[in-house]
Amino acid sequence: MKSELRILILEDVASEVVLINHELRRGGFTFRSKRVETEEDFLHELQHEPPDVILSDHGLPGLDTFQALAVARKKCPDVPFIFVTGSMGEERAVEALKSGATDYILKGRLSNLAPAVKKALEQVAEREKQKQIEAEREQSVTELQNALDRLKALNGILTMCASCNKIHTTDGTWISLEDYVETHLGITFSQSACPDCVQKPR
Repeated sequence: MKSELRILILEDVASEVVLINHELRRGGFTFRSKRVETEEDFLHELQHEPPDVILSDHGLPGLDTFQALAVARKKCPDVPFIFVTGSMGEERAVEALKSGATDYILKGRLSNLAPAVKKALEQVAEREKQKQIEAEREQSVTELQNALDRLKALNGILTMCASCNKIHTTDGTWISLEDYVETHLGITFSQSACPDCVQKPR
């Protein structure tokens, strides 16, 4: 979690933001919050100072919160969007969650806000971790495939001594197969003995 969060609050009553900020500080968060009341200000913040969390009242003058949710999901899909509203019926709450809201908190129960924000940020961190794991896995697969492709190409053009298995390089020298593979593919050989060779008389 960041040392200081950027929290964007869609709320037309300044005193409500004071209460929200108080609850978040009680929950142990260090943050900067910005209150917006209009669509223009909301879009400006998303573009120029993307938040870590969006908290939104159920309705703002000139800005439907479900429209704000749709915009947020499009422009910053990984940022938690939590409704903080005075009232929300069950049907609207279900609609909010289906539309992509992370959670909803009633203003009469603001003590639930900090735990909800913490959970949402933990989910974001977990998704980022999984993305990183997947990216590293894809990179490993790509590197392995590239190595195999290079090996296939080498197999088609290499000249090998039939007696000692040395490789004839493009500069006219002869080097061991182990040195050639290590140089061109980054693979280092280790010495061992197979079962058949172990059983052969010395």
